[in-house]
Amino acid sequence: VVQYSGTGSEQSIAHNLGQVPGMIIHKRTDTNEDWRVYHRMANGGSSPEDYIIQLNGDSAYSNDNTNFGAPTSTHVVVKTSSGTNNGSGTYIAYLFGHDTSSDGMIQCGTFDTDSSGNYDGSTALGFEPQWLMVKAASTSGHWFIHDSLRGISDVTMTYLLANSTNAES
Repeated sequence: VVQYSGTGSEQSIAHNLGQVPGMIIHKRTDTNEDWRVYHRMANGGSSPEDYIIQLNGDSAYSNDNTNFGAPTSTHVVVKTSSGTNNGSGTYIAYLFGHDTSSDGMIQCGTFDTDSSGNYDGSTALGFEPQWLMVKAASTSGHWFIHDSLRGISDVTMTYLLANSTNAES
């Protein structure tokens, strides 16, 4: 977790993650702004810093190169958007690593669904996840959060919606 003040000009903010973040969730804390999300696989992983998706919404990724620069193993880069770097703004950023080893304990990736939106395969992680957040990237849809306390299985899963005030379902 990194807290920073905006400058209005592109800036690099140091982090201690020790690896390039796979996902970063930004929130402006001094005024109302949408939650801005960077994900390493936005746009199929090609220039993902030029795309955003909103945590508090259900829209697909949109092309917007005013929020993020490419993160590094030591810094997060924010550009000039008021949602990530207004000159008078204060911000919080939640960084999620992406362990590139085959059995990495933190992974930020993608998977495909069939034409009906059903996931009918498996994605090998090398471990049993305790927390999982899923969002359709190319179409509108909710942000689903699954965790081991509610039960994660391949049959049924109880979930919370990050972009909704609904009770668990």
